[in-house]
Amino acid sequence: LSSIWVSSRSSCTLASSFSRYSAMILGARSSIYPTSSSIPDSFSREDVNAVLAGFLDSYDEGDDMNVWFEKIKRIAAALGYAADMKEYKADPQAFKGSVADVRMFIRVAVTGKMNSPDLYTVMHLLGRSRTLSRLTAFAEGTGETTGRTLGDS
Repeated sequence: LSSIWVSSRSSCTLASSFSRYSAMILGARSSIYPTSSSIPDSFSREDVNAVLAGFLDSYDEGDDMNVWFEKIKRIAAALGYAADMKEYKADPQAFKGSVADVRMFIRVAVTGKMNSPDLYTVMHLLGRSRTLSRLTAFAEGTGETTGRTLGDS
């Protein structure tokens, strides 16, 4: 990392260097660890589509983490998913799932994995254009995941 800092210090700002090198690291990681997760078949394509459409409509890279998550909770509630985990745990049959499931739809679309580092941070490292591109590609069934995408029958 010190060599990255030294080499980039003279020609770029720290922010642009961080963005460039994080993209290189994320790209290298994806070639070493290919994507292999998909959304479980227990969730409807319509729900996944609706979540991704709602998220695409409301995504603002300038949102802080709390505002970002509140938007996800609103999308969850509007689609019949519990926005509050306590409420879900108290009566899971009353909901299609929880906000964690809704976040998982977005996570798989963006990262291709069921588990990843903090999604909010990953999206910021990827940048708005790349994040929106991945969400759109997954919604259209052309995402890079090896599991079920929305275009599968």
